[in-house]
Amino acid sequence: MNWGQPNKLHYALRTAGAIGYIALAGLDRVTVTTLGNNRAENFPPHRGKHSSTALFSFLETFLASNSPTHMQSSSQTSLAPAINSYAVRAKNPGPLIIISDLFEPLSKSSNQSNYLAAINLLARKGFEVNLLHILSPDEVKPNLSGDLKLIDIESGMEVEITADYDLLQRYNNGLIDWQAELRSFCRARSMNYIPVETILPLEELLFSWMRQYSVLR
Repeated sequence: MNWGQPNKLHYALRTAGAIGYIALAGLDRVTVTTLGNNRAENFPPHRGKHSSTALFSFLETFLASNSPTHMQSSSQTSLAPAINSYAVRAKNPGPLIIISDLFEPLSKSSNQSNYLAAINLLARKGFEVNLLHILSPDEVKPNLSGDLKLIDIESGMEVEITADYDLLQRYNNGLIDWQAELRSFCRARSMNYIPVETILPLEELLFSWMRQYSVLR
């Protein structure tokens, strides 16, 4: 997540902070779970606007721990175990927002990402799931050309490509198909799927898009 211009992780944490503040100000109970460097950190249940300082401090600490100088090299963070763990622990289902770029390896046993099964478990337990799919403009429309060596920021794996028109078109088609699959998956389970580019102003996301999907009222 800690990549892209504007940076996806920064955007996700600003979004989480803003939504959390709105919920706290409305006297809703707010919990947050962050996932990075192969570990989950939890912000326990809080209520009331006075708790916003603690929430912002929690998110800032997570951001600092995921800076390039603190991140573990060649480590991949998986959504599925954290979501499954949360689903088992949570006793009061309610509105739930997952903010992620969803870049995760497919399951070895099936051509499906493990996190989809975990998200499905949340829906079966009665959570009102909202999936915010955060991508940077660099990922939606890569500005690449020629012979390149790409390095996965999480795993460190390298791949050599020739970025020509055909490759970029296949990439674009793959992205469209992926988002369509996620949208269909969520729609079938009465979830909201909200694809967001980090160039979208936060105010527009909160007060236009999120209200359009009835995430915020």
